[in-house]
Amino acid sequence: SHVTAHDNGTTIAHGSREPRVLVVEDGARLSDAFRVICDCLGVAVERIPSSDDLMVALRNFRPMVVVAEMDAVGQDGCNVLMTIAAHDRDLPVPASSSPPPTPASSGCAPRASS
Repeated sequence: SHVTAHDNGTTIAHGSREPRVLVVEDGARLSDAFRVICDCLGVAVERIPSSDDLMVALRNFRPMVVVAEMDAVGQDGCNVLMTIAAHDRDLPVPASSSPPPTPASSGCAPRASS
């Protein structure tokens, strides 16, 4: 494991976690989208349907990042964030409250061949 220091004073420890992404969502739209990219990069993706199993998943799966759907049915986004912070305050948590971008909506749609 080594550490990279940046000019802004932040440091990043490399090699301290296995490449794993934990997705907390009631469906599979986020995890399916991440799985396509992560499979190509050799990053494991685990999905849990609610925050009920979050602490166990954090301990057992040991993700490098957690992606949380904040507006899932029956899920309290603040509770998700507090549970993650209680486990590891340095764990990155990108949150989603809308559908992930599609290639067409992001401007990355495949071009028609001529």
